[in-house]
Amino acid sequence: MTSVGGGAGMLTVLDGRTGKQHSIEVSADGFINASALKRITAGGDGVGLRVYDPGYSVTAAACSSISHRAGPTGMPHYRGIPVNELLGRASFTEVAYLLIYGHLPTRDELAAYDQSITAHSYIPKQVQQVIYTMPSTTHPMTLMMAGFTALGACYLGQNPAVAGQGVYKSAEVQDQLIARVLGKVSTLAALVYHKVTGSYPTPPKASLSYAENFLYVVKADGNQDYCPDPQLVKVVEMLLVLLAEDGLCCSTAAVRHLASRCADG
Repeated sequence: MTSVGGGAGMLTVLDGRTGKQHSIEVSADGFINASALKRITAGGDGVGLRVYDPGYSVTAAACSSISHRAGPTGMPHYRGIPVNELLGRASFTEVAYLLIYGHLPTRDELAAYDQSITAHSYIPKQVQQVIYTMPSTTHPMTLMMAGFTALGACYLGQNPAVAGQGVYKSAEVQDQLIARVLGKVSTLAALVYHKVTGSYPTPPKASLSYAENFLYVVKADGNQDYCPDPQLVKVVEMLLVLLAEDGLCCSTAAVRHLASRCADG
């Protein structure tokens, strides 16, 4: 198998300004630690080399065991498992559990996890009102952002500005927030769909799976006996699995940057 980035080793750098050679370790993934460049100085103020890389085009901001791609056009891997091995075999909530906790859930763990997510699927009336008072021409992503902002106002107990920064250190609070976000995001997306189309959603049903509930809220049109098409459920499930993780994309990088300071908001 071809090594990534040429594999591990040492990089020898000849500084033409001083004539000195410097050795920098290269990781098995083909990366160097940029801080190693600080050791390369050439007089003056004594400050070592720094890296200028607009847009992080060749800079890795983090090492992650959550996901990776085998090369620029390779297969995504979730916790080391190729995503094609999960498609059609694992539900979205199983894959979410895998990504968050590092392993696929047992039957009991999955049942408890699904129940926790479903319990958080209802959108408060105040948030629904925020969505429906927006102009009819509002872009769906703007509606989603407004919805999440409104949700934050409904759960002050997990806001560090109110509850203190200790909330970041509580595994129980983290698990509750994860379930809440997963439970509400699909219902919120369905709500946004109805806002854009000028219709009204049907409340989610606890007996349905994650993908089934999304389709139910979108398509039931008030009919509580509506049953989503199994083939369509399968397609939605596979799309959710494919889109479950996107590495260090712009939004993930922004959240990591903000959360690293334990910011109050």
